[in-house]
Amino acid sequence: MQNLIHVLGKSGGNEEFISQIEKQIVKLNEECTALEKERSDIGEDGRSVQGDKEQLEFLKEQLSSFANLFDTLSVPEKREYLRMILDKVVWDGEQAHIFIYGSH
Repeated sequence: MQNLIHVLGKSGGNEEFISQIEKQIVKLNEECTALEKERSDIGEDGRSVQGDKEQLEFLKEQLSSFANLFDTLSVPEKREYLRMILDKVVWDGEQAHIFIYGSH
């Protein structure tokens, strides 16, 4: 853009030439704006992916401790534990589909 401004200064005031330079400046500004938006969007996606990784790690830890803990619990405690980690269970007539909090 600086080169365009420099050439504009040397043009001697030719209206058509100045108009072309202004169009180029507008085009470059639009490209810069689009690139900044894209960079911002990528940054937001990166934060979202990081949050998903943390949530997945937490879920993994919960499921690991589940196997060890579940055998030691009484039946009412097992029910309460399952209520805490399960979002819903859907029976389709043949299979039960189990949804854990944060898995969908």
